[in-house]
Amino acid sequence: MKKLIAVLAIVCLISGVAFAQIGATIHGGAFLMANDGDDIVAGGSMSRVRLDGSGESEDGKYGGYLRAQADDFWGFAWWKPIDQFMIRIGSNGGDNFWGKEGVTGWGFYQVAGDVGVAQAGNVWGGGYLYYADSDPAVKYRDIFFGGWDNGIMLEIKPIDILAINIGLPFAKSGAEVADFYQASTLQIDVNLDFGNIALTVEGLNDKAKIYFYFGLGAIENLSLDVGFSYDLGTELAAAGLGAKYSFSDSFALKFRAAASFGSKKTAYEKVGLLVDAMPIIGISDAMTAFVSLGLSMYDDQMNFHFNPYLQIGEEWGPSFWVGFQLFSTNNMKDMNWGIPIGINFSF
Repeated sequence: MKKLIAVLAIVCLISGVAFAQIGATIHGGAFLMANDGDDIVAGGSMSRVRLDGSGESEDGKYGGYLRAQADDFWGFAWWKPIDQFMIRIGSNGGDNFWGKEGVTGWGFYQVAGDVGVAQAGNVWGGGYLYYADSDPAVKYRDIFFGGWDNGIMLEIKPIDILAINIGLPFAKSGAEVADFYQASTLQIDVNLDFGNIALTVEGLNDKAKIYFYFGLGAIENLSLDVGFSYDLGTELAAAGLGAKYSFSDSFALKFRAAASFGSKKTAYEKVGLLVDAMPIIGISDAMTAFVSLGLSMYDDQMNFHFNPYLQIGEEWGPSFWVGFQLFSTNNMKDMNWGIPIGINFSF
């Protein structure tokens, strides 16, 4: 990491970059009450304290980005000699480039997941961070490519509608050349008037994972994401769907579903399923209600969640959050609940 920051600093000095854009994001979350087995507990934390800075040279050909959060630092430098080509070296700290998730990943809960009012990382929520041992068969990022971060990023755009993205991972000194390039990621990204089509291949070898994505954007008030993936190494196939439809200025509905079709090369040979639905109700200009409902199934295991919450404040600005969480584990034998609150502020 020190080498990465040093490279960024050198590039910035050479190119005359001034970090004119500095910002910060602060998230605080707490549980007023929650069950912990037989006990009722409370607690909280600052879930995020993050500083960001970016800038570019006067000619727009060089630039850089820095991110600091708790004890971690990230950064990348970029060079864009012509409009059709860009190279980045480094990491932006997990937000990733070239992601094809739509509303199926972070976009489902957005800030509510960041402040912890919605548990975006468990089996019934985001499903792409952590998921329970009783529901291991499918998660959304098994299907929708979450993006590339931490390495060498090449973006080639020969024409407006086509982008060719290549990610080369950082490797330890002395890594075999073949291993280095076989661990890379290749994405063909096509943007048309009616939507986005992308093919992504993680690992250029016989254990590669292939993602296909289609995002429909031609219907007013509707966002639609369709995904399919196949893992050559495990022979695991999975498919998913995500959608958001705005019926009016004060009512919208988000929906997503993911299914894996089993693999004889893994311990999970049966179909796994995740389904989430969330009505969004605009109460006033400064208040919005969300009701997240979900179900997960695998073999003879089934669990659910019920998670209503309220946002007070701006959609992307300062906001206060409060909600209620009820979810099952261990095939509905254990019920868990909590009353979370959260605050989001950026400047």
